[in-house]
Amino acid sequence: MGKFCKAIIREAANGLSQKKQNGNINDFITIEQCKQIVESQCDIAEDTGEYTINEKSYWNIIIKVSEQIYQSALSKLAADDIIECAWDDDTNKMVFWIEDDENNKKAINEKPL
Repeated sequence: MGKFCKAIIREAANGLSQKKQNGNINDFITIEQCKQIVESQCDIAEDTGEYTINEKSYWNIIIKVSEQIYQSALSKLAADDIIECAWDDDTNKMVFWIEDDENNKKAINEKPL
């Protein structure tokens, strides 16, 4: 499972950027978080107790891991005061934005496109 999660994390990170990711991706998602995503998306074989992955569950895992990496990166940028964030009570989620020199706000999508 650990090797599979490392490969999934690498694939998800590479899907978020045109550049190959060689940085410390563990700053954005842990192997344990990836394992939890895998376990939530896979069926368990009754006879062996092993996780089974089909094409749909594989892509769901990639998407969820990508979202986790992306959202962690947004949180780190906000913590470093590079972007702004606040809780939106109406949507019940965190919102992110960036301001230009003229105080114009541009929203940042909370999910990767």
